[in-house]
Amino acid sequence: SKAAFQAYRRAVELEPSAQHMALLAAAAAAVEGIDAKAEKAKGDAAFSSKPPEFGEAIAAYTVAIAGHPAAVPMKELEALAEQEQKLMGSGNRINAEEQFRQAAKNLQEATASKDTLEVSVLYGNRAAALCHLQCWTAAVQDARMAARLQQSAKARCRLGVALLGA
Repeated sequence: SKAAFQAYRRAVELEPSAQHMALLAAAAAAVEGIDAKAEKAKGDAAFSSKPPEFGEAIAAYTVAIAGHPAAVPMKELEALAEQEQKLMGSGNRINAEEQFRQAAKNLQEATASKDTLEVSVLYGNRAAALCHLQCWTAAVQDARMAARLQQSAKARCRLGVALLGA
């Protein structure tokens, strides 16, 4: 419902935890007519405002990711990324990386490369905002997703910053 969406959005603005972001993403997916580009613009404006409103930026980027046309394949990729983390911890790194590579390939085939680039930027921007708030674990997860979707220096730099903070 719209009320739940607004409540979760406010929760992320005040405390951008992984749990709050997941709840906001789920609520946003249930709301009709989310404009991912408008949400990205809101996030960019909040990020660059004086003083910066990082919580608002994180909430806007979260809604933009959930409302993006590539959102459904992205959820599958996020689930695989979590599974990869668990497998890597158990010493099964090669299998985990291969599964993720295949999922990323499937995502790129399922969505236009422009969509993949847009989602990568959203994850990278959210990672940068999370770094400013020192939410290192969530920042590392988002930065990894951005770097996997787009092999750019900026995405890798954001991953490095997140890893150094963690």
